[in-house]
Amino acid sequence: MLQGTFGQRFIFSPHKKALFILGIICILSTFRVSAQINVVYNQFFLNPYLYNPAYAGVEGHSVFFALYRQQWLNIQDAPAISNVNFHTPLKGGVGLGIMAFNESIGPLNTTWGKVSASYLVTVDRTHYLRFGLSVGGGTNTLDLGEIDSPTDPAFVNIAENSTYMIGDFGATYHSGHFNVGVSIPNLITYDAISTETMSPIRVSPLDNIMFKANYRGHLSDDVAIEPHVIYRYSDVGEDMYEGTLIFHLKHLIWAGATYRQDNNIIGLLGIKVAETFAVGYSYEMGNSNISNALGATHEVHIGWHLGSKKKHASHASSFIKSHRLSAEERARKAELERERKLAELRDSRPEGAEAVDPDALTIVPVAAAIIEQPNVERVNDFGEREKALVANVVLSDGPRNVVTWVPADTPSERWDLAASGRYRERTAMDGSKEVALLLTRTINGQPQQVVKWQGIDYDQELPEESAEVASQNTNDINPTAPVVGAAAATAAAVAAATDTEPEPAPLTVEEDRVDPDLTQDFRSIEELAASDEPLEVRKGTHLLELEEGNYVIAGSFEVFDNAERYSDRLFQRGYHDAKVGYVSARGYYYVVLFESDNVEAAQREKSRIKQRPGYEGIWVLKVNN
Repeated sequence: MLQGTFGQRFIFSPHKKALFILGIICILSTFRVSAQINVVYNQFFLNPYLYNPAYAGVEGHSVFFALYRQQWLNIQDAPAISNVNFHTPLKGGVGLGIMAFNESIGPLNTTWGKVSASYLVTVDRTHYLRFGLSVGGGTNTLDLGEIDSPTDPAFVNIAENSTYMIGDFGATYHSGHFNVGVSIPNLITYDAISTETMSPIRVSPLDNIMFKANYRGHLSDDVAIEPHVIYRYSDVGEDMYEGTLIFHLKHLIWAGATYRQDNNIIGLLGIKVAETFAVGYSYEMGNSNISNALGATHEVHIGWHLGSKKKHASHASSFIKSHRLSAEERARKAELERERKLAELRDSRPEGAEAVDPDALTIVPVAAAIIEQPNVERVNDFGEREKALVANVVLSDGPRNVVTWVPADTPSERWDLAASGRYRERTAMDGSKEVALLLTRTINGQPQQVVKWQGIDYDQELPEESAEVASQNTNDINPTAPVVGAAAATAAAVAAATDTEPEPAPLTVEEDRVDPDLTQDFRSIEELAASDEPLEVRKGTHLLELEEGNYVIAGSFEVFDNAERYSDRLFQRGYHDAKVGYVSARGYYYVVLFESDNVEAAQREKSRIKQRPGYEGIWVLKVNN
């Protein structure tokens, strides 16, 4: 017995080509629309849209794929399959795909095409559902010149049913690098002829169902392992399962193998170029009982990402892009690390050093311990209350008490020395010594660490404990009231002396800059944070204007640099989608935590993040064209 491309069995003799062709034709005549149902691809993982229309647009790019499969090289006129397809994500969570298929087996040629539409449902930031539907049509053509018995009923059946309709449906669930899907390969009920009884049978949509699941696990940044499992249920044929295991090496090469029921192991190998282009090859010997007579099956599959990733594609999953983080996230992470290293080298450069000399830029680690902190406050030259923090630091020339002044405590903000540990000493450009003090700044219950480089004053004495603020300006302030803007006023001085800049504080009140031509919503930030209704605006023309979509806003700023620094801090905390955009309707730069084409998804994400301390003031922005 021989298992053909379509999973049906027929008798084969290597010395009787006519029987071989006749057997295949009989199968195709009885299952005239089954080319779409049961065709098997060895490299489906490269483009799962081959099996399920819900994957249309899943790459996040416009993509083109082409596949050629030559079956049974030892057999003349054995099946040869070609498949080309294109799919892309559109706005609003919609995906569009188009596919063309051709198979030639001896005198029979089968061709069909279909168009697909998919829809993305965002459950939350990490969970997604996709649904897809395809419709199309096909035709069978037969070269009667190669047939010895053109009046055979099987051939007549093909001639009478040369055209047909096709349709399929699919659904998938995605969570991170895991996804599972189910597809109905043919939605259109049709009549077929049984190969055993030669009598008509009715094939319904639920008679053939495919289930597929896969997961990509990253063993390191350069190595990933990806298992796939497929199960094909058939009420009119035989059920079939297969398993595939793939290794991604440096995300440039992949290698793996597949075991398919009633077949030998299938070898898989491929390469990727610049996360844009991929080409794969599979080698299949087939059933061990007949593989020597039939010969091997070869399949070549190429994939090409066209252009850049679509900004409106809120969810993307791609075999070609298999890194743990996206290219944008990796670039942002690398840039942050580069800036950190440059700042460290710049701040540690000794006097007279013009070039980057690794030997001259060594920062000496020193030990520090917190001593009893005196209850001392003062009012600085700007009329702002400050308190003293004192640490005992063991420098290279002996122990020293180091005093630094920070904003005084308020109900919403507090500064403290962090736990004792290893700190750093350096020589400033003027030859003086500086030491890095690790401070903890707590804002609304949310702690964050700040490194402050403090100059060493060898003649400085510890401030004496005092219960009152000693200053000629004490009558100008209320020592028990919160000092609004104290942290902001000292930010420049702290930034100049640190290699970790304090985080710019978002505005709590916006000036009235509303453009009535772009919005009629005049609510304040406080009102927006307390509301479940998004701020709705029309898109302006600023260079950094936010595109059409729905955004969770973490803060507003008058100055772009402050917004960018705040966005960087959020990125370091794990909000890798954080970015800055301008809204002409309000006249401010906004820091975005999350964006989606779906306003309900943005509201759900806002509610989730808002439960965390320090994020109570976030709100949702809706931008329309």
